[in-house]
Amino acid sequence: MRRIGFRYLRLFSGGIVPPTGDGHDGLVVLGGGPWGSVSTPRLPTFDAEVELTADFLNRGKPIMAIGLGAQILAAAAGGGTIAGDFVFTIRTAGVVRVNWLEPERGVP
Repeated sequence: MRRIGFRYLRLFSGGIVPPTGDGHDGLVVLGGGPWGSVSTPRLPTFDAEVELTADFLNRGKPIMAIGLGAQILAAAAGGGTIAGDFVFTIRTAGVVRVNWLEPERGVP
């Protein structure tokens, strides 16, 4: 059995962003909900999370970033994000029949 410890910070409910990655082996950055990196409302802890993520990058420590976390990682790496129009459309819907069995074996 692996003994993997983790620390979960709920920044949106009063948690404080650590200033550095000291004492940690990796970072998982999540986020989203009503917050964004370029839109409003802007994530209140965005700058602090970018600084922490940049510290992990500079130390060569692994980072997994999903959603808004990926935007934070992009900013920490020197990139960024831009606002875009939200567009959701469905162009084509259809049915595709897939034959998972092998016809050469006589199985339909």
